[in-house]
Amino acid sequence: MKEDLIVLNRNIEREDIDSIGLAIKKLSVSSENQFSELKNERWFNRLFNMITFSNKKNIRLAEQITTLAQAQEILVRILLFLSEKSSKISELVKNNTKDIEKLGENDIYLLNRIKKLEDKVFGIKREIRLENLSLQAKEILSACLKELSILFNYTNDNQKLYVNFILNQLNIDRVEYNNLKLAIDELDSNNEKTQILISCLEYIYLKNNNFNILKTNYQILNFIEMFYFSKKKIDEIKNQVERDSNFDGIIFRYGNDYNEDFEDDNFLLDFIDSIEEIEIEKKDLYIDSMFNIKEGEIYVIENKNIHISSMINCSGTLEIKNCTLYYNEILNNEAKKIFNKINLGNNSTLKVENSTVICKNYDKNFFIKGEDLKKSNIYLKNTIFIDCLNCINSYVIDASVENCEFRNCVRNFFKINVYGDFLMKDCSIIQEKLPDFKIPIKEYAHNNEVLFYISNSSKKSTIFTSNKVDIYFYDNERQYNQLIGSNYPNKNLIVKNSIFNNHLENKFSLKITAEYIDNCSFYSLKNILKTESVNNCFFENCSFICQERNSNLLYVKNTEFRNCNDSLFPSNKDYINEYSLRPSYYHNKIIFENCKFSGNNLIKGNFIELGCGSQIKNCEFSNISIENFLISISIDEKSLILIQNTLFKNCTTERNDKEIIKKYGLMQRVIKGELIYKMAEVKDCQFV
Repeated sequence: MKEDLIVLNRNIEREDIDSIGLAIKKLSVSSENQFSELKNERWFNRLFNMITFSNKKNIRLAEQITTLAQAQEILVRILLFLSEKSSKISELVKNNTKDIEKLGENDIYLLNRIKKLEDKVFGIKREIRLENLSLQAKEILSACLKELSILFNYTNDNQKLYVNFILNQLNIDRVEYNNLKLAIDELDSNNEKTQILISCLEYIYLKNNNFNILKTNYQILNFIEMFYFSKKKIDEIKNQVERDSNFDGIIFRYGNDYNEDFEDDNFLLDFIDSIEEIEIEKKDLYIDSMFNIKEGEIYVIENKNIHISSMINCSGTLEIKNCTLYYNEILNNEAKKIFNKINLGNNSTLKVENSTVICKNYDKNFFIKGEDLKKSNIYLKNTIFIDCLNCINSYVIDASVENCEFRNCVRNFFKINVYGDFLMKDCSIIQEKLPDFKIPIKEYAHNNEVLFYISNSSKKSTIFTSNKVDIYFYDNERQYNQLIGSNYPNKNLIVKNSIFNNHLENKFSLKITAEYIDNCSFYSLKNILKTESVNNCFFENCSFICQERNSNLLYVKNTEFRNCNDSLFPSNKDYINEYSLRPSYYHNKIIFENCKFSGNNLIKGNFIELGCGSQIKNCEFSNISIENFLISISIDEKSLILIQNTLFKNCTTERNDKEIIKKYGLMQRVIKGELIYKMAEVKDCQFV
């Protein structure tokens, strides 16, 4: 089952695993006449409602399955999907292979998937297809089967059929070697050697559908030992052959591409298309009087249009499912004792799933507020947030935000202090306009300029991954200019696998404070990062990548900076008083390794400014025109910056001396006058 089509509705629980076990047992032996009874059983509804489809999230899958064949097909796809997510489900599949194979007895395509499932959980991989073997390997395999046939007193019909089948696959005649052991030793490909051994063990197994002969026939055992594989490797192959069970099972593997990815999943796509997603009518729910959710209590609001004009005090669990939630319809008014908000108590839990949250007006107070120093849990999933600001402010134990969309949320979506794990994954942040209501100009407080403020008070993971940011509109007076803020230098936040794209003509300032940036792309942005590590990233038409640096080291590795037309890494200088004779030095301490830089216009000032402790190794600079220095250095006379194994291609400066690297510094001395000292060691570099 394609993972982009399936969505897991909840975490896998013990009862879910039990339901899967019952499904395997019952769906493998039931008839179509019994299917209507199966649909009424608890395990059926729990299992099939555990998942839904990414493009039809509101359906209850159990209600859409109308035949036994559909249930069997979808069960196998669920097993394929979940066996990678849960070792317990993988083990369940291993222990129930016989029953699972019964599901595909009358459907060759389903049997293909079952074989793929078995290979996944048992870690089986066919080393190489027979037709793709080299001619040398094909001839050795033919000779091995010939030699084995001699070592048996007699061969049965299945063994003879197997040899004929293999030779037809190889498309060669029988071959003999005078020294077969030497021929095997001279075969370079370990994969080909493994495939030959697999075929030999299959041939041996077909004698009696077991490997008992290896315990009594030492000639055959010595033959296997010619391959010089470990006992563990041989046992793995024997287990694989035994799982194929018989001649038909072994031949089936050669004739089907079950190890390939199933791109043409017609059954699944047709099944999804046939589902008519019924829009559940939502009734209005007006919360106009305060109510409390007690500790241990679970309060669920489902399929409602929620209008809050009072206060919800939650000490237990509040779940909001498939709802449209409006907040700030009526503004807070302390004089009139109007408070529309949700208070989260200690160890409380808030879950919002498959919903839409809409802010209707500006209020300086947060809508969802944790009690002072009381820690809650917050889970947001498959939800759209529209025009939201000042939404969540809480101390939290754990928080996750998955597959959500933030549309025109201008600032302060959440301000949270995390004591456990935080995950924000597969989300979309889109800015197309300001909300329709009036928003005051930004206050001077630092946090009011941040969209997501995450303060991590533990050493646990804080991860922002696989998200996408698209900026089509910007209002400097009202909108955030810092996307992600944190309590730097606590350094717990990791940003990875994400895309940040400014579609405006002018560059947009988008600050991200994080410990580590990995595998991200940035387009037409400036003042971007406050971090200590950038790896495997891509920047296009960007400037001022890391503008604020102090004494911490910045490590930039395997990263490309394309079409740069402005200063890339400017630096502040340390303060010196007016009577000092020494120059001020750059703060930047940056190591560049395996990076590429290219320009598209004349760059004013310096391109990169480096201070003490910096290095450039194995990099490439191309097509960069600069007013001053490409690499400007300002350090004391006791330090030296290494620039090594770096290519400078078509890089020019408007300086009279045409130097693109500032290699020497100058300082005044009281007695001896001016001192010119070396600041850069340029080693094994090319200038072309």
